[in-house]
Amino acid sequence: MKREDWKRFTDLMKDVWEVYQRPPLSERGMRLYFDALAEVPFELVVQGIERHMKGRTGESGKFAPTPADVVIALVGTPEQQAGAAWACVKSTLRSYSLYESLKFDDPKIHYALQACGGWTGLCNATVDMEPRFRRAYLAAVQREVGWKDVPEHFSGLAEQNGYQSWTRENIVTVETGAIPSTPNMLRLASGE
Repeated sequence: MKREDWKRFTDLMKDVWEVYQRPPLSERGMRLYFDALAEVPFELVVQGIERHMKGRTGESGKFAPTPADVVIALVGTPEQQAGAAWACVKSTLRSYSLYESLKFDDPKIHYALQACGGWTGLCNATVDMEPRFRRAYLAAVQREVGWKDVPEHFSGLAEQNGYQSWTRENIVTVETGAIPSTPNMLRLASGE
């Protein structure tokens, strides 16, 4: 949110607290709430509060939303994010072989893939890598892993073996689509 959103935000929060029959937030409480959601565009804050109030996220809706409730309503719990990321990787495994070099659009997937031995390690795995991937993805969420923390892409065997026909243009970019998890994804969702 931007400073210009302060008035709209305070009006919204007064209405929300009225619906929940709660006393209004203090000025300090309102500021803390606003600051906690500062990276989220106002329109998405509204959407997250509406989802929470409608009870679309499990236990939500029974109590006035916290900033964390708003974010969870928008992007899911870290466990849900890890599940969506694994589903994307699993789909990618069906579409591409260990010869292809890949770059996912989510650095947390790169972090989790590293824990699985990289792309070729995952392709060659003889055991179920889902639990390891999910644990690593959750760690990446907790540590707020970004691109500076992970490899730019994962090399496939064609790149690793130096095939003459391989060039950087052969790197496949995998778009995760609907794996929201970071403020960057929230910005993308808002169209900024």
